[in-house]
Amino acid sequence: MSAIISSTCGRDGRAVYQSPTRELVSATREWLEGEISLDDLRATEACLPQRRNLALVVNNECNLSCTHCFLQIPSLAGKRLAAAEWQRVLESAMRENVEQFLLVGKEVLLGRTGPEVVSMLGAIRSRRSSLRTGIITNGTLLHKHLDVVQSASLNHMDISMEGDATDHDAVRGAGAFAALRSNVEWAVWLLGEQLFVTLTHQKRNNQRLDKALMAFAEMGIQSVGISPFEKLSYTDTSLALSAADYRFFFDHLSHLEQLPLPHEMLVQIDTCAFSPEMLVHFIESDWFDLDAMQMDGTGFMYASHRLDNGLTLSFRFLPWPLAVDFHTRISADGAILCAADGYLARAYHVNSLANIRDFDFDFGAAYRAACMHPRLEHIDSNFEAETTPRIRAAYRRHLQARHAGVLPAALSLVPAS
Repeated sequence: MSAIISSTCGRDGRAVYQSPTRELVSATREWLEGEISLDDLRATEACLPQRRNLALVVNNECNLSCTHCFLQIPSLAGKRLAAAEWQRVLESAMRENVEQFLLVGKEVLLGRTGPEVVSMLGAIRSRRSSLRTGIITNGTLLHKHLDVVQSASLNHMDISMEGDATDHDAVRGAGAFAALRSNVEWAVWLLGEQLFVTLTHQKRNNQRLDKALMAFAEMGIQSVGISPFEKLSYTDTSLALSAADYRFFFDHLSHLEQLPLPHEMLVQIDTCAFSPEMLVHFIESDWFDLDAMQMDGTGFMYASHRLDNGLTLSFRFLPWPLAVDFHTRISADGAILCAADGYLARAYHVNSLANIRDFDFDFGAAYRAACMHPRLEHIDSNFEAETTPRIRAAYRRHLQARHAGVLPAALSLVPAS
């Protein structure tokens, strides 16, 4: 399991909202400069177009034992939701104008429940074609469910990979890359650029991104998501990135222009508040330019730069915690969570804003109760006290570098359309 937010939000939303972009960039600048609070910023954000996302954690099992996975939960706090119960959740969520459903781990295609819910999404999309649906998977079981996945007419899919064969197998087991290859190539055939390979950015692959991209390109992959590794008490601490590692990453992205890519590729890099270290180093890097930000159809800001070899680097930027109305998660045993708590899988039962079972699987009723939970205010107040000062300090350093006449290298590149 690699990401909290699906990488595949990316290509869908590239229609740029010009006026909302100006409003959001202006409010973001005022917040970064300390002129307004997070509450003030959220008031602006709430008025802007954005897609409501619902992520469903359909099980607590996986056929792999990846050392970097944050969903290593020994046991659930309650009984796992059955397929029929997920059906009720989906139907009630449709009445609440949820616009994107995402099926996530631990491994969606292991067991019976996940594939059944995939089929449910296909049936729902046949009734509402504007609905977006997707899954995050390790990809190893795709060959067992080709008909189910194809019939579901998914809009997007994330397959988790850690780089070339050397780096992927080091985290996921010997032979894992070779076993996955044909499934990835099938997914490319099915989804094209809406198939994202999602790479967990960690120490092992930090200096080998070029090797990863060439390996992916050889399989026909056009879209890559990069989401930072989250160091937890039970994940492999040797994979954690240092400040020097982050600086190396951003300093060497321009070197990717030398890769002899066989086709155009998009690399979408998450620089969001759920990984403050990644976010701070992005703001301090040459790639950050608030004035160049655009807003896409998913509600994220992003800045894209197209390199001469056809590689587009897109930095997805959200420097404050995702609001629960933007992204809601339901755990395998029914807990409703906000994205800020997504990585803390062993504390899902503690951080639950509500439980869908307590509302007879009515998502709307459970969601409205969740929105009133004091934890949401607690998350924002803690963020303002602990993380916001670091982000603002990074922004001040960025401005000082600009004012000193250090022209960011990223600005010399041609922005992607």
